[in-house]
Amino acid sequence: MSITFKQYHPVKTGLAVLFMLLFLACIGLLAWASYKGATVHGPIHIAANAARVCVTLNDEILVLDTHGALQERHTLDALGVSGYPIDLRLQDDGTLLIATQRPAGLFMCASPYWQCQVVESPLFEQLRTQIKVLRDPGGEDLFVSDTAGGRLHRLSADGQNVRGLTAVGQFRRVNDIALDQKRRLWVADSGNRRIAILQPDANGDWAMTGELSARTELARPGLDWPMMIALSPDGNAWVVQPDALGESADLLIYDAQQGVKARINLLDDAHPTDVAHSGNSMLVTDRDAFRIQRVDIDTHAVKPFGDQGVQVILDAAAGENARADRMMDLALAGMVLFGVLMIAMALWATPKGRLFTQQRGVPKLEARPASGPRSGGLHWLVRDAKTDKFLCMAQRTLLLATVGMAAALIFAGYLLNSVLDKEAARQAASCITGISEVLAVLGVLALGGPVLGYLGFRNMRNRLGSDGHYLHVQLHNGEHLTLDPARLVYTGRVLAYQNHLFLIQTGNRKPLYVEGEIETHIAPLLSRATRLGPAAMMRYQFQHREPVTVISVFYIAAVIAALWYTGLWRFMFPGH
Repeated sequence: MSITFKQYHPVKTGLAVLFMLLFLACIGLLAWASYKGATVHGPIHIAANAARVCVTLNDEILVLDTHGALQERHTLDALGVSGYPIDLRLQDDGTLLIATQRPAGLFMCASPYWQCQVVESPLFEQLRTQIKVLRDPGGEDLFVSDTAGGRLHRLSADGQNVRGLTAVGQFRRVNDIALDQKRRLWVADSGNRRIAILQPDANGDWAMTGELSARTELARPGLDWPMMIALSPDGNAWVVQPDALGESADLLIYDAQQGVKARINLLDDAHPTDVAHSGNSMLVTDRDAFRIQRVDIDTHAVKPFGDQGVQVILDAAAGENARADRMMDLALAGMVLFGVLMIAMALWATPKGRLFTQQRGVPKLEARPASGPRSGGLHWLVRDAKTDKFLCMAQRTLLLATVGMAAALIFAGYLLNSVLDKEAARQAASCITGISEVLAVLGVLALGGPVLGYLGFRNMRNRLGSDGHYLHVQLHNGEHLTLDPARLVYTGRVLAYQNHLFLIQTGNRKPLYVEGEIETHIAPLLSRATRLGPAAMMRYQFQHREPVTVISVFYIAAVIAALWYTGLWRFMFPGH
């Protein structure tokens, strides 16, 4: 009896394709909105002197007076600043120092016309990630922090003479430096959860004279990652201290002797980002809430900072960010809606009787006597045509997926190193040695799988044969093996000989050979072979250095080592 299937309905199929295209469009919208939301944010870096306040906002620098009135507004391109500002220092003479990252650099901008010049130095070519720059009030030299190298440098004003101030690796992720009136250099040693204090000796060599732990009961739990430092006239250090993931932050006051002495009570939704001293107040930026706040040094009273013109600019940025968030929500809702409709329409368009394909039986390797007399002729097992077609498609898909993942990693590297600002990048990799290390780990995770997949497909291309006495194998590279069954080991799903694996089914249990071939030609040979359990087979494969097994072990070890070395394990165990 023949079964006739109803033909596909073109309208239903067309609707399924339409919903699929809408689903893909929502994915594209989500990517665009995510990018927009990550690159549009509130004010981050702030610097002040007796007359002015400078604030970074996206690709601009706002210039305010000490009362918060907007005076000037400049784009980074107009100033001639390449790269994104990682640090601002406003000198008493009105000179603005702008440190950038990706690549590391330093710009010196003179007022009133804000003519910015690049400070050339071989040091900046060596630094891989963010830097902080501080001019020494006692001279023209600059203090420069090397976040990746964990050390401090002293740089001449012309940028040509460099001297190491501390040893390599003395700190872990220096995020800010500040010099007080007693020539004590405060260092935000974020990776070591501390504030380090350095002072020069009689010979001019700087040594650590104080160490203040960032783990304190005054801070909220988990907020022990000191980031930004500003010194008040009373000699205390005001420190922005988030958690390692940058999800929330406190504003703390450190005393050089006793450590943390107070926490400023900001608004409930406040997320302080940077802090600067201005008059009898400390100015605090709030990246997430799109605002600047003034905190009285004596009373700790908190008030908004910035006139109507500043607020209009901040509200515009907040509105653009909110629109990006709404687009993300819309894209996610569209993905759910059109994904469900796509699947439902595809099922509706599929003819009855073809919705589900009955799973074919997969043979198991079991020793059994031959069903008839041995002929002595060599018989190559007939491969299953559908499985071979599936393997061919899977290999092509694996290749495309590998290329896609490599392209995604390259794009992520470009995005993180060229587009995102420091704070957005830090939220993605705040407790990691550097963004390049993050991408290296992702590369191991993403590209290690396809390598193992390729080796697995290679084993599946090995073809089995039998002459009734010996097992014959046509390897993937064309080599022909003739094996004594007594030297074989097997489990219910695989044969093994030294460093070779001979599979009879795919990973999703599709048979490699047509029905009856394994039972008729391979099973009789297994009476002389050795059957092993799963654990014993794993040991056998490792002892004989079977490529998939060995590479899998090294892959797992490499992933664990990379997660530990770079600090990504903190994302899985944020409490440590």
